[in-house]
Amino acid sequence: MLDAEAEDLKKAIATVEDHQYHKLVLLVGDFASGKTRLMRRVCDELGGVYLKVNLNLTRQLLTIDARRCWPTTSSTASRSP
Repeated sequence: MLDAEAEDLKKAIATVEDHQYHKLVLLVGDFASGKTRLMRRVCDELGGVYLKVNLNLTRQLLTIDARRCWPTTSSTASRSP
């Protein structure tokens, strides 16, 4: 399953990739769902930089409507919070 999720994340990154500007890709999920492991793996594969944002920004981002998030193949993505 990690391979499918990694491919989904790479597709999301590719859709915002623009060499003129920096883009931010947020990977959100349940506690201990493997977000860090997945993001580190994809960053290593793509030669990107892994940056973990702080709790304050995370709290602000929690107000974003889930319908605006990128769809994934993860079974946890279809669950409501």
